[in-house]
Amino acid sequence: MAQTRDFLLKQLNERQKAAVSAPLGNALVVAGAGTGKTRVLVSRVLWLMLVENIEPRRILAVTFTNKAAGELKERLAALVDARSAAAIWSGTFHSICLRLLRSYANQIGLKHDFTVMGRDDQHSLVKRLTKEHGINLKDRRLTEKEVVEKISRFKGKGQRAAEICRQIHSDQKEETVATLYAAYEEECVRQDLLDYDELILKTVEMLRDHPELRELQHSRFAEILVDEFQDTSTLQYELLKLLRGPDSHLFAVGDDDQSIFSWRGAAVGNMQSFAEDLPGVERYQLSDNYRSMQNILDMANVLIEQNHERIMRKVLTTSRGQGEKVQICKFQNVSSQARFVQGEISRLCRDEGCKPHEIAVLYRNANVSLECEKALAAAGLNYQVFGGQKFFDRAEIQDAIAYLRILVNERDDSALMRIINVPSRKLGDKSVETLRLCARERSLSMLQCLGVLMQGAAERDAGAEVKRLAHKFDSFYGVYLKLRSLRDRACSLTSLVRDVLEQSGLIEHYKQLDDKNDAYKTGNIRHVNLQELVNHAERFEQENSELQAAVSLSDTAVDGAKPGSNDMLTAFLSGMTLRSSLELNQEGQVLTAEDFVNLMTIHSAKGLEFKAVFVVSFNDSILPSMYATQKLNFNLSALDEERRLAYVAITRAQDRLYLCYSERMPIYGQWQDASPSAFLREMIDPYRRKPDKDRPFVIRLPDYE
Repeated sequence: MAQTRDFLLKQLNERQKAAVSAPLGNALVVAGAGTGKTRVLVSRVLWLMLVENIEPRRILAVTFTNKAAGELKERLAALVDARSAAAIWSGTFHSICLRLLRSYANQIGLKHDFTVMGRDDQHSLVKRLTKEHGINLKDRRLTEKEVVEKISRFKGKGQRAAEICRQIHSDQKEETVATLYAAYEEECVRQDLLDYDELILKTVEMLRDHPELRELQHSRFAEILVDEFQDTSTLQYELLKLLRGPDSHLFAVGDDDQSIFSWRGAAVGNMQSFAEDLPGVERYQLSDNYRSMQNILDMANVLIEQNHERIMRKVLTTSRGQGEKVQICKFQNVSSQARFVQGEISRLCRDEGCKPHEIAVLYRNANVSLECEKALAAAGLNYQVFGGQKFFDRAEIQDAIAYLRILVNERDDSALMRIINVPSRKLGDKSVETLRLCARERSLSMLQCLGVLMQGAAERDAGAEVKRLAHKFDSFYGVYLKLRSLRDRACSLTSLVRDVLEQSGLIEHYKQLDDKNDAYKTGNIRHVNLQELVNHAERFEQENSELQAAVSLSDTAVDGAKPGSNDMLTAFLSGMTLRSSLELNQEGQVLTAEDFVNLMTIHSAKGLEFKAVFVVSFNDSILPSMYATQKLNFNLSALDEERRLAYVAITRAQDRLYLCYSERMPIYGQWQDASPSAFLREMIDPYRRKPDKDRPFVIRLPDYE
């Protein structure tokens, strides 16, 4: 036992050791940027298994991204046997909820083969519902995107449509949203569709309303560990409290100084609530930084010190040395700023041995990247932009997914309507609408109704109108029957996906479009993107050969729950919907390519690190944003979050940091004077007041006009 303890603690500093070896109980680890929180999380899991003798299947580790969950399992598998590592429940909130919902679908009125839909599907569904209800969104000063976002916020607060409808009285805009929310809920139930937010809300409701299922989880999970706790929403925190039993413990790791996602529901106050809500919470702090040079950390420390209501005052320190001074660079305009960035990147690669993928250009808003892109392209430097259209959002990929979805869930009208005429089968909107209305009248899905229609048309006494309508759908229904036969006979997921893309006609359809549009010049070759989807299926199949995945329970003997469907296709489709957008670039490749400079928003850079970081357009009204500083909207919490965003940007840098701003910027198409960010002044002013104090920065005025 002593040898095991020594082995687990050997590579840790004193504060990390204290957190890892903490007695069983509720604990909050406040881990500063670059302080080794992943190492602490992995070491804590090992400690629970090897020292506290907790069975792996009784440990739940919740991460912020699928990538983080994968890294956790990889590190564990390298230190213990693969079977033990696989037995641990690990994944994102959404994947854990998906796993639970598939397992207990029968008990809560769901079907095992329910479909998980993405944002594109949500927009399409809202668009159709507005048409059906005769609602003109423009007249109500609304867009489909806004309706979807409002529904998401309602669900994030645990609010159902019925509650929202009761609250609305006279506001026409809100009445419209409430009406659409109610119709949206009804349609999702009818089609067995769950959206991203519904996964968590439905799981919370299941655990809250079914005490027998809640108690099963209490007996299952002895220890629950949560990464990036500062990014949890109110509903996610509620889920954790429901999963934690009277004899189990919650071990949360997070940094309130890096909470930057309030716009998508993250509640920084959860960290404070955690210490108040749970009994006997012990606090631990990690402040020894292993990423950045001290000059970079000094700037970060001075900046974040200005924030209010921090849980713990952290001063990050490192043993790496002072390093190069942070360069604060002023430019006449964004063009000269971009030329400087390009020139400095070229110099770092040429003279200092930096590789392009070790360099990042970060910005608050995506539209800022254009000038930098132009400068890098002109110099022949390869770059990749994150935050553009995602791989799984592409039309051709969504079409392919829709074909696969109807093979899993024949009630999925949303998927059917997307591809019933793709490739073109000369089906008019009127014919499709007739089919939809017939299905609704008979309480059938459109695909089920189509089967009844085809069967009726084949009968001897079928009427001319029935035969005429059935004839219009002959082509599609024939394809569907062929694909269904392929599904039933498929020997592997990869072969099924490949056959579906070919037999549906999608490959040939998009190849013809690519040839027609000369897509080879732009590089966006859509039939090649479809081939990349096949590659994804192959990788998924290799990684999930035993399908431990999100569709079955590894310990059904504990509670007697029936496992969900072991259908690899179902798991593959769910996995694609849940895949974090930060993990793939526009071509569907995993981060990051060796020969490309990274251009990304600061939000996208969360959790990453680079040898050299350029923060560009560090100007007022950009960072901090205009919204946070306008007198009409001003509130301290919004400004604090903007400051945390700047802090995250600064702490991505390992060796070199450049903070760049322009004196003039194009705003709404016109060049206007611009001021440096107030955050720059906050970092500089304390040193100006103490001229004898060594400065961690140098102010440069590069001549790139």
